[in-house]
Amino acid sequence: MRYCSQCGGALNPAQDTSTGSRCQACGYVHYDTPRPLVLCAVFAGNRLLLMRRATPPYVGCWAPPGGFAEAGETLQQATAREVHEETGVRLDVASLVPLAITSVAHMNQVYIMFRAHVDECALVPGPEAMEAGWFGEDDLPYHNFWLPDWIPGVRALFHSVRSGAFKLYLGEANESGVSSRSFGLLDRARPRGR
Repeated sequence: MRYCSQCGGALNPAQDTSTGSRCQACGYVHYDTPRPLVLCAVFAGNRLLLMRRATPPYVGCWAPPGGFAEAGETLQQATAREVHEETGVRLDVASLVPLAITSVAHMNQVYIMFRAHVDECALVPGPEAMEAGWFGEDDLPYHNFWLPDWIPGVRALFHSVRSGAFKLYLGEANESGVSSRSFGLLDRARPRGR
C-alpha cells in the first residue's frame, strides 16, 4: 500500500511490521494485518457439503464453502453469508460451532472454520461454484480436493460426526503442509439429521 485509504496522502513505509505505515498528510497508521477467511463444514447426518470452485484459486476443485469476512460482519455472519452464496444453504448463525483456527502466515491470512448440522436440502450453487453436493466419507472427491493436506482432518471430522466427540483444532499452514494440534470438546448435542 502506497497511499492512505483515509485521505489519499503518501504513506511512509513501515520500519517493521509492528509499527505500520503512517500517512504523511493525516497521520493515520495502516497495519498489514492478516485477513480472516471463514470456512464451514456443514453436515446433514453423515454427509458433508462441498462446492466445486468456479473462481481462483483452485478452480474445479472441491472445497468447503467459505471466503473472506467483510467489513462490518461477524465471523458467524460471514460464514452464513458465504455458505448461502455458494450453495444456497441457509444457516442460523447461532448454530455455528468453532472447529479450527489455522494461521497461514506466508499468505497473511487466518482461516476460521466452523461446523454446522442441518437437514439435507436441495442445493443452489452461486456464481462462485460450478456445482455443490452432499458427500459421505466413502464418496468424497479426495482425488480433486482443494487442499490435499487437509484430507486427514476431513477424515477425522467424519469420525467425530459418527462418535459425537468433537475437537477444536489449532493449526499452521505453510508451503510444506499443514500441522495442527487438537483440544477435546464434549459436545453432547446430537447433530440434526442423524
